Amino acid sequence: MTANPFSLAAGASKDILLQDFYLAAKIAEKYNLEWYSRTDFDEHKLDYSEQLAVWQDFRSNSSFEMKVKSSQLKNCKEVRITGIGGELVRSYLGSSYKNNFPQLWKEIENNEYDLNRSLGALFRTLCHPWLIDSDLYESAKESFISSFSFNQSLSLAEQLDESYFSYRNRSHSGIRNVHAFEGAILHYPLAQVEFLEASLLLNKEERDQGKVLFDIIKRTTPELNYLPFASPAWPESFMDPILEEGFDVNWQNINIDQKIEDFKKLNNKKGNSVFFDRNVGSFDFYSEGIKRLSRNLDIIREVESDNIKVDAIMERVARLQQKNFNALNFFVAKTESIIDVILPSSVQSHVCSMNLYENVKVYSYDSVNKSEPLGSIISRIDLSEVIVKLKYDSCSDKLNVSYFNVPNNCSIAVYIYMNGERKIINWYEKRVSIIAEIKAGNGDVIRVMSFIKRDGEPEAQRVIDEEIKINIA
Repeated sequence: MTANPFSLAAGASKDILLQDFYLAAKIAEKYNLEWYSRTDFDEHKLDYSEQLAVWQDFRSNSSFEMKVKSSQLKNCKEVRITGIGGELVRSYLGSSYKNNFPQLWKEIENNEYDLNRSLGALFRTLCHPWLIDSDLYESAKESFISSFSFNQSLSLAEQLDESYFSYRNRSHSGIRNVHAFEGAILHYPLAQVEFLEASLLLNKEERDQGKVLFDIIKRTTPELNYLPFASPAWPESFMDPILEEGFDVNWQNINIDQKIEDFKKLNNKKGNSVFFDRNVGSFDFYSEGIKRLSRNLDIIREVESDNIKVDAIMERVARLQQKNFNALNFFVAKTESIIDVILPSSVQSHVCSMNLYENVKVYSYDSVNKSEPLGSIISRIDLSEVIVKLKYDSCSDKLNVSYFNVPNNCSIAVYIYMNGERKIINWYEKRVSIIAEIKAGNGDVIRVMSFIKRDGEPEAQRVIDEEIKINIA
């Protein structure tokens, strides 16, 4: 276990890592294993441009968003093991899309199946049309559909799995370059041609369910097949109660308190690193990102103004960065890649003191665009000061939702949930408050999602999620 889930902010990533951690703790306790401890390494401070270069050179083929970091590790003398390859011998991408877009799949299944029409519907779900020119949008949709040039008899979910097998899984194994750059060796034991050939010999149902992965565990450490993973249990047809009788499968009773304590102590301990500051001064990630993105968008506007709606992208950046700082990094990274494609540039390379390969792009002109700066757009549409307050009156069974600091050109839509079940929907309208009749008892939880949208915008610029637990004296 290399990532520390306790250091992450609350969210989906932390929840997933915590599930992995508790499973790893049970395994470590049962088999008397020690936690991973980092070896000695060198650490080099990076400026913003260098961080961007590292991402483009080593991470852009395996990550959809740039994760900024202030330093780069080198000389890590480690062998690291990853589960890359497991997705190739079971259904992975198709089932994930089916679960994440149930309404789309329901519409597809309710109509006579047509692959191209289904792929077009999926494209519209993933890519909204209002940000780019309509002709370019249609061209992109056609390219998306034609990229699924597999067996036409396959279902949409099967097409997605085949696409993952043929293309996207290579981006996962592409992280080998990241680890090699740090000095480590990456090993992925599941990515073996023999396992892939074995999966192709199975019927579709067994392959989708991951029979090969089950058999690998069964032939090595069979009791692990009884460990309650976050995913559903293995099918009963896989099990062999006669052969497996006597296995110690009582995972629930394994006490992991000491393993958790050991892990936390280990992660609080400083590693044996040598730090090189390289005379890199301090800087603010946010302001540097805004400056870089503004420059990139100016270049794109000047070169590709007919095809790419830069002003719409700037508005979208301004909206999304209110919800998630990583959205800014995502746009910086993508605009860097766009510039590499649309603008002929001479690329020079030089070696820094840490042997970092850095791309220095020399453009053939100076951008002199006089459009509204990105920073002022962010200030103009900022909704971070909007406040939502909830008050429940148990005598009248009424919930009062009050809004403060809402600009005059904004409308608000409201979803109200009771104990996780949505009970009330109020569509967009100008409002400073809303009173809803909802009966709640002691201990019930009322959750209110408020979608705030400026006039003329196609989607909410900010979503505020608040809840109140009913405590009747």
